[in-house]
Amino acid sequence: MSDVNDLRKSIKSVYPAAIASDRSNGIQVLPIPWRDDIKFGAAFEDEMNGIEADLGMRDGDDGCPTLAELTVDSVPNIRSIVSDVIMDVPLYLTPIYREQMTVALCKLMNRIYLRYVSRHPDFLERNGQVSIIGHSLGALIAFDMLSMEPAQLGPVETKNRILTAIENQDSPPKSLLFPVQNFFGLGSPAGLMLLLKGYRVASRKGLANKGLLFPNRASVQFCCPAVQNLYNIFHKSDPVAYRLEPLISRQYGTNLKPEPIPHVTELAKRNHAAKKSSGKNITNRAGAMYESIKYGLTANLVMRGLGLSRQQMYDDMVSANNSEDDSDDSHASMEYLSPERVHTHTRSSSDSAVHATTSFWANRMEKQSGGSRQSPPAPLNVYSEGARRVRMLNRSGRVDYCLQENNLENAYWSAFSTHIQYWKDIDVAAFLTREIYRED
Repeated sequence: MSDVNDLRKSIKSVYPAAIASDRSNGIQVLPIPWRDDIKFGAAFEDEMNGIEADLGMRDGDDGCPTLAELTVDSVPNIRSIVSDVIMDVPLYLTPIYREQMTVALCKLMNRIYLRYVSRHPDFLERNGQVSIIGHSLGALIAFDMLSMEPAQLGPVETKNRILTAIENQDSPPKSLLFPVQNFFGLGSPAGLMLLLKGYRVASRKGLANKGLLFPNRASVQFCCPAVQNLYNIFHKSDPVAYRLEPLISRQYGTNLKPEPIPHVTELAKRNHAAKKSSGKNITNRAGAMYESIKYGLTANLVMRGLGLSRQQMYDDMVSANNSEDDSDDSHASMEYLSPERVHTHTRSSSDSAVHATTSFWANRMEKQSGGSRQSPPAPLNVYSEGARRVRMLNRSGRVDYCLQENNLENAYWSAFSTHIQYWKDIDVAAFLTREIYRED
């Protein structure tokens, strides 16, 4: 609960810097205490019925001892950290406990979601989105849970299923009731576990064409999480975290480093520059509109004073342009291609002449090139196939994101602290906020 409160405070403090618009903060962070529902040492069937195998049972079997009975009663603070963080990993590697953890997490998420929707019915009416944030082993369990999800239903079927579950106060034990928009793994060892199992990560959007995803290895085993956008966030000094992108496309591991997460101060500067640039654009457009109106009024007064009509004025301009076609082409090209001449002028009454000259040479160059400007050739993307796989898992084109190290930070001294500081990190909170409200 304390970690969730820290994340709530961090999101609230960095929200103005992370979001450039005046949109109000609608992010609600809810805790998922999945470990409280697991009793290590109980049989899976007995735990589902609320029965724990313990000493003194009447059937004559003492039962399996619990983890609390095996723990030595000394240095409780350190042993609590070791039991909660380190010992959960080997327990997760056993099939029986892995199933218990996955089922307990899924049931608890459905229970909390139904409770929240029943209290806030407008969330379902407005098509509210759900994002899952998992840390360490919790991220690994959530990733496996999303990978074992069945095929998702349509929006109408999903909404009817949720409404039925609210009325009956019941939910399926092994599948989520709601679709997941974003999954954020913080300091997750999922990459190592998938490598040991021999799995590759792929999007469910390409399940129908496995041969297109990996043409050279059509028989490869896939792990496909049921999520729209997948994020793997870690600190470089975190000894528990591993990358995921090499399991999607191997070239990302050998040639591309993880995408750095910007600092909050950088986001604040970008937002300030964007607002300032927006103000300048409005001023420039207003000035251009004023100059255009002034130029049009002046031209009309001149034509009326000379007794010319619009058609006569247009014919004179066409004849003048045709006569200039025989002039020096190299000088004309230099006038069009030189940006200094255009940018050194300020807004004045003479800008209309400069604008008319550049527009004339722009039209002439378009005619010489066949009617359209030729843009420079795009750079060749060597890893286009791998980039396509990653984009199917995340709209931003990247999955691995790393926090930037401080200049005075020692990687060895901060190895343990970095693994437990994700919830308080303001850069992580700003990144989560920005990606949740990301609009493409």
